[in-house]
Amino acid sequence: MKTKVLKGGEQRRDEGRDVTRPAVDIVATVPPPINGNTLITQRVIEWLRDHCDAHVFAISSTDSLAGLAAKGIRAWKNLAACLWLLTKSQRANRNLYSVANAGVGMFYTMSLLGLARLRGYRCILQHHSYSYITKFDWRMKFIDWVIGEDGCHVVSCADMGVKFQRTYNSRRKWFTVPNTFMMPAVEVSPGPYLRDANGVMTIGHLSNLCFEKGIDTVIDVFSELWRRDLPVRLVLAGPPVSKDVAALIDRARDEFGDALVYLGPVRDDDKWAFFNEIDVFLFPTRYKIEAQPVVVFEALSFGRPVIAYGRGCIPGMIETEGGCVIDVEDSFVAQATSIIEKWIHDPAQFRDQVHRVSSRANTLRASAEPSLRRLARALKQ
Repeated sequence: MKTKVLKGGEQRRDEGRDVTRPAVDIVATVPPPINGNTLITQRVIEWLRDHCDAHVFAISSTDSLAGLAAKGIRAWKNLAACLWLLTKSQRANRNLYSVANAGVGMFYTMSLLGLARLRGYRCILQHHSYSYITKFDWRMKFIDWVIGEDGCHVVSCADMGVKFQRTYNSRRKWFTVPNTFMMPAVEVSPGPYLRDANGVMTIGHLSNLCFEKGIDTVIDVFSELWRRDLPVRLVLAGPPVSKDVAALIDRARDEFGDALVYLGPVRDDDKWAFFNEIDVFLFPTRYKIEAQPVVVFEALSFGRPVIAYGRGCIPGMIETEGGCVIDVEDSFVAQATSIIEKWIHDPAQFRDQVHRVSSRANTLRASAEPSLRRLARALKQ
């Protein structure tokens, strides 16, 4: 059965509805541009299409625009989504699946879910952000009320669900669908430190390179290791999000020469090559809405220990087997430097850590399909 994609709007199957499967209408932001949240949403949509009678209204992000143009286009797209819902024929047991916006975007979520409830939909709301979970927001309180007693929340980890309930005194059902279905199935091979005989440990960082994701902290960790005359190199990948970040990278390349490699944006095979050429992945995120970053799952899939700040769902992703979680109140530079120095001086300890990372990745990957089946069962209720 083929799927037809209508740009800026509905994606539908050519052969009509299958009334034997749960009916779900989906309104969500999908690529472009490509980021963790849009990729996760796109993968969930693909799975729902295969297991439900799904119709999709796809909203492309306006992140590449700025000012009034972005606001105007975003408002129009969300209005169009509401109009699309009005065109759908009313039918018993119909579900609306959508992803919660943060900030001003919550007003769009409020209007969409309010209209859906008036049309008789059961609302299922996916959450990718901690911004309104760690701090009360009256708009999310209203959204929690709007979805009604038969609605439910989908969260990335149990910590997210518990904190949502506590923040909003919510009585709505919630269940977890972790982003483990984004983990690639790859053959794990040793990184350069264990593979080569030169004894150099390669540190890596991949993201949309910005201060919120900790690019400056990554360079500071590398600089401190370099100052201690330890055998290290740094590989950075991803697009810089500002001129200031690009200038920071240029200065670091001038200072460290061949010991710092900048790959630029990477995708697909180039991304997998990046992970194969590093030993340790750093993720000192300051991003206040960080939830469950896909790039951490990817690093674990390749058997690379992750050292990260414990924001959002990250502690439950890594645990002790996957690397080291640093408290957000502690100095990332001091702790990460100490951890990496110990691994350099004790290759056997580092090798044991790598084995435990692979075990952690297998455990996480095995949870993917059951979590998606929970979503399918929720749609059938």
